[in-house]
Amino acid sequence: MIRSIMARHLSAVLYWEGDEQEGKRLIESIPEGVIYHLDKKNELLEIKIEFKEEDFELLREKVDLVLEQFGEIEDS
Repeated sequence: MIRSIMARHLSAVLYWEGDEQEGKRLIESIPEGVIYHLDKKNELLEIKIEFKEEDFELLREKVDLVLEQFGEIEDS
């Protein structure tokens, strides 16, 4: 008997746009291993962070971690 195993692929993207100085602080807080892309437009910096997982819980944990880091910087 041959079983078909289907893997699920989940993804989420966080997008931030703002002042270049604040953006640099946010970039420094992104955990190692997290994929992100930068684009500078005039005085603004755009950060796009991509998350890919096969498990909802792991995906949520990774997104939450980055949002917590960003929140701490915003509050300081």
